[in-house]
Amino acid sequence: MIKLSCTTCGKEFKKYPSEVYEHNFCCLACRLEWWGKWTVENMNIPGHTKGHKAPHLTKYNKTQNPMNKKRNKEIRRSEDET
Repeated sequence: MIKLSCTTCGKEFKKYPSEVYEHNFCCLACRLEWWGKWTVENMNIPGHTKGHKAPHLTKYNKTQNPMNKKRNKEIRRSEDET
């Protein structure tokens, strides 16, 4: 086993060589903390879209999508009530 230090907290721990990556974590909590920071730094950048913004699909959903037809809406409402 190889001795490593956690990318988030610096705690030392051991892993098999096949489990060593660029970023290594001692526990799930440290991994999730790092992932949250990484996401904010790398995904929330200007020009990066948040969600889906394809106008042709918006139009399709309003006009053609079978789940938006009146009958299907009534069926979904009755399923939700039961």
